Amino acid sequence: MKLYLFLCLFAAEILANDDYELLVLGDRSQPVSFYLLPMSYQGEGVNPSYEVEEAIKVALSSAGLFTMPLRTQVPSDTENLSAWQMQNIRFVLTGHLFEHNNSLSLRLHVQDTFLNDGFAITGILIPDQLRTSAGMFADQIYRSFFYAAYTTRKTLQELENENAALTNYLHHIVKTYKSHWQSGDARGECLVDIQQLPGGDVFTHKMQKNCFANEAFAAEIQSLLDQVQQLPYEHHKAQFNKYLHITFSR
Repeated sequence: MKLYLFLCLFAAEILANDDYELLVLGDRSQPVSFYLLPMSYQGEGVNPSYEVEEAIKVALSSAGLFTMPLRTQVPSDTENLSAWQMQNIRFVLTGHLFEHNNSLSLRLHVQDTFLNDGFAITGILIPDQLRTSAGMFADQIYRSFFYAAYTTRKTLQELENENAALTNYLHHIVKTYKSHWQSGDARGECLVDIQQLPGGDVFTHKMQKNCFANEAFAAEIQSLLDQVQQLPYEHHKAQFNKYLHITFSR
């Protein structure tokens, strides 16, 4: 399924009236991997692909939740999702740049190799401010990645109803837990119900039954929960919700 997103469509809220359901995938040493394939270019000017590619890579990697591994072996068939999965590459990006009459348009396709789902984003870049406009474009890609990888949304849905302030709040909650999660060998999945107080202080956290399938993993998550006693609040008062449901998975 292909979903076409346009950068001008960011209006109402999602999740605004619900308890927040988040995923924390991997400890602090395990960001979600993506790979940006070399972009094609059609135009009569100097090929700007490299500069656009670098701006997107930096924007996606800078927050620490996503990374583009340096030693990825690109499959001979880039549409072979299994080959990407074997290298633990979650998102594969393919871009096409078109230049005409001093206008530069970018059409980017993003494939979620784990869910076999994809979407395309189109936008106009400003040639005289290429790095800045490419970075703004990448910010929209980042938000799509975040909802696909770190929330319970199962598909890369169209983000017409996305609320940037809410996304930012959820992003900081995930980063808080992920940055405190020590590297380890235990594997498992653990759903935790969290209640926080205005101000961000954690009032209660309750580990659910699935946490204890692996006692070592349960002990690790309990240690993480004990470390994080306060969650982001000061700049997110309008988005605050006292109930969080977070699944930790590694």
